[in-house]
Amino acid sequence: AVVSTQSTGNLRKMSKLHSNESLDRASPELWPEKGPPLPLHNSTTSAWEAELEKDNLEMLQELSSLTSAQLKDKIDTLLKLSYQLGVLERYEMSRGKFLNVLPKAL
Repeated sequence: AVVSTQSTGNLRKMSKLHSNESLDRASPELWPEKGPPLPLHNSTTSAWEAELEKDNLEMLQELSSLTSAQLKDKIDTLLKLSYQLGVLERYEMSRGKFLNVLPKAL
């Protein structure tokens, strides 16, 4: 009995929501004129692009062609290499210190 009372109340509320608007008209054209196609890239060179050398541009193009998994592998390889270089540098600095190769200011 409670369910039928609620559903009857919902039907009464929905009947009050009736609209007399006619929806059989044509949709308006929001963008009637077609303009020229937009360029994909600017022909002008930005400041950061002007500073890049040919090798850097080639590397940038190579990295942009990688998939996300390949890019992650490349980053992992570079992180391992940077760690190895840091360990080697620490070893060489310690060696130079013990051999008194470096000036005392360092």
